[in-house]
Amino acid sequence: MLGLTGVNSRHEEHWGGEFRCEVKAGVQIQPIETRFRQAEMQSQIARPLGDVRPFVMIAMPDGSNDGIALMRLSTFAQLNLLLREIEQGPAKP
Repeated sequence: MLGLTGVNSRHEEHWGGEFRCEVKAGVQIQPIETRFRQAEMQSQIARPLGDVRPFVMIAMPDGSNDGIALMRLSTFAQLNLLLREIEQGPAKP
């Protein structure tokens, strides 16, 4: 989905691309997924008509000024594609 290159491996440490990945799944991520869904729903309810901006949850730990951004993988893939297009410049006819 993200168009990552590099070694075709189950181990994300060997993946290529513009960023490093660490994939977590299963029971260990349930608290994160629950809070994300709740925050996404809260944002959706308050979203003004016509607002098409993607949803990003910001988790800001106490005592930190560098929070954690969470978004759906599909949204992240779209953002990554947009950044690649910007980097490459406008398409030539």
